[in-house]
Amino acid sequence: MILAGKLIKNFFSFKYSSIYPSPIEDKLQNVNELDVNTLFGCVSQCLQLITGNKELPTRLPPSLSTRFKICGEVAQLCQVIRSIYLFLLKFINKIVYSSLMVIEAILVIKHL
Repeated sequence: MILAGKLIKNFFSFKYSSIYPSPIEDKLQNVNELDVNTLFGCVSQCLQLITGNKELPTRLPPSLSTRFKICGEVAQLCQVIRSIYLFLLKFINKIVYSSLMVIEAILVIKHL
């Protein structure tokens, strides 16, 4: 599972190195092995790429109450993105399934 570390390290290449307080090692096997600040930086950077919102913080502030608030907002944004993804997945599935039914009907009619 060393591949997980390499994928994360490659995705967050040198240009994002200012986000992380510590480097991401190649021997990483699980996301649980990341420290809190590095994990938050990775998630925040992914959300910035997905949403285009460059105002998302990439580091956790020192204040515990502010950390709690920011993490709650990031979690809520992740849930919204998940909902949109599931909606689009169902929509695409419906289109593909409907298209297959139409193609099947055309093929049946041609063979009559």
